[in-house]
Amino acid sequence: MGAIYSKVFANILAADVGLNLLMWSHAALYSTEKYFDMTGALTYWIMIITGILQRNGNVSSRQIINSALTMLWSGRLGSFLVNRIGTDHIDVRFNYVRTRPAAFLVFWATQMLWCFLTAFPLYTLLAKDDTKNVQSTSVDYLSWTMWSFGFVIEVVADMQKRAFRANPINHGKLITSGLWAYSQHPNYAGEMIMAFAMWLSCSQSFVNTESAITFSSPVFVWFLLKHISGVRLLDAIAKKRWSNDPAYAAYCA
Repeated sequence: MGAIYSKVFANILAADVGLNLLMWSHAALYSTEKYFDMTGALTYWIMIITGILQRNGNVSSRQIINSALTMLWSGRLGSFLVNRIGTDHIDVRFNYVRTRPAAFLVFWATQMLWCFLTAFPLYTLLAKDDTKNVQSTSVDYLSWTMWSFGFVIEVVADMQKRAFRANPINHGKLITSGLWAYSQHPNYAGEMIMAFAMWLSCSQSFVNTESAITFSSPVFVWFLLKHISGVRLLDAIAKKRWSNDPAYAAYCA
């Protein structure tokens, strides 16, 4: 539990809150969500770098590898989302809040929570001295293999959906090809796998209480994507568009 109450951990949290409040003030002033997704990716990087710099060079291979993997994931996801907003110009999630600063702040606060809880195990690991623990264990290799598997699923699923939507022939259609033929939300499945794998690797350096508390990370990712911002919203949109389409019913079945 000492790591979670440490100065290192407090500074990591301060970086999260400070950056998002700064960008929210800009977004509210200009009524734009243009930098929302970019800020999310940047927040991960700043929080991780903040944690690493405070180690004063006393960094384990597990801390380096897990930090690099999280920065790879957040950087890739951030660039994908930034490119999407650059193409679509608006994000329909913000249609009713971008001109209402207080309501807009809820989204930025949610992003703060997302950036914190998704990488909670990593921040806890960075707040500890991990150099005395055994490195590159069989659990690490299993975790990194699982993480890589989830990452590939997410990247391929995003690429397939983007390519599908870019084809005018598919306008108004539901994607049911590629990985989407096997799962209605393969990109989210990949992200859930990565969250669990990261916790599994990091938890080797934790005491039992830290392992239990940081397990809230994969649980949060699952709950967020399944019941709040991901599956629930997309399924509602899909049902509204294709509820009378037998092909959609067959796909869901």
